[in-house]
Amino acid sequence: MKQSPQNGSSVRGFTNFFDQLFVEEIMAYGCWCFLDPANDYRKNARGQPIDEIDRTCRNLINGYKCATMDAEANGEEACDAQTVDYVKFDIFNGLIENLEADCISLNPDSVCAQRACQIEMVFMYPIIEDGLQNVDQNLVHVSAGGTFDPETICDGLFNPVKSETECCGQYSEIRHPFRLTHSDFTTRSCCSNTVIKGSC
Repeated sequence: MKQSPQNGSSVRGFTNFFDQLFVEEIMAYGCWCFLDPANDYRKNARGQPIDEIDRTCRNLINGYKCATMDAEANGEEACDAQTVDYVKFDIFNGLIENLEADCISLNPDSVCAQRACQIEMVFMYPIIEDGLQNVDQNLVHVSAGGTFDPETICDGLFNPVKSETECCGQYSEIRHPFRLTHSDFTTRSCCSNTVIKGSC
C-alpha cells in the first residue's frame, strides 16, 4: 500500500524517477545494474564492476541485500528495498548530511522504507552529479537492445571459505555485505563502519 506524500515530497516510483532523470540507459547495464525488479539482481548481479557507473550500481545492490539481511537478523518484517514504496528525500534541495534523519522522518512507519530511501538516494547523488556522461553503450544488456551479455562476461567471485556474511557501513553512506572469514582464512570484523582483519 502506497504511503501518503509528506511535506510536498512524492511517493517513489523508481522507474518513473529514472525516466525523469534520463537514466533509463542504465536500467540494464554492466555486471551490476539490474534495476528493473523483473530482472532479479539476486540471481544476476555479480562479478567485478566494469566501470564507475557499474560500481555505483554494485553499491545500490549491496544496500538492497543488506536491507533484507538486516531485517532478518533483527527479527523485523521482511524487507525488499528494491520494491517497497517510500516517501522520497528531496535530492535536489535536501542536505546529504540530513539524509538518514530525513528518510526516517518521512517514513516513520516502515524501517524497510527508511532504508530504501537512503540506499536509493545515495545511489542517485553521483548519477545526478555526473549526468550519465560516461555511459558506455557497449555495456547496455542484450535484453535492453545492447550488445553486452552479462551471462557470459560477468563471472562470479569464487569463495572457497563459504563463511557467514554480515553487513558493514551506514545506509546513508554505503552499507555492504562482507564475509566473516576471508579466502585467506583470516577472520574479519566490522569496526566503526569499516571491515578489518581480526576483532575490533
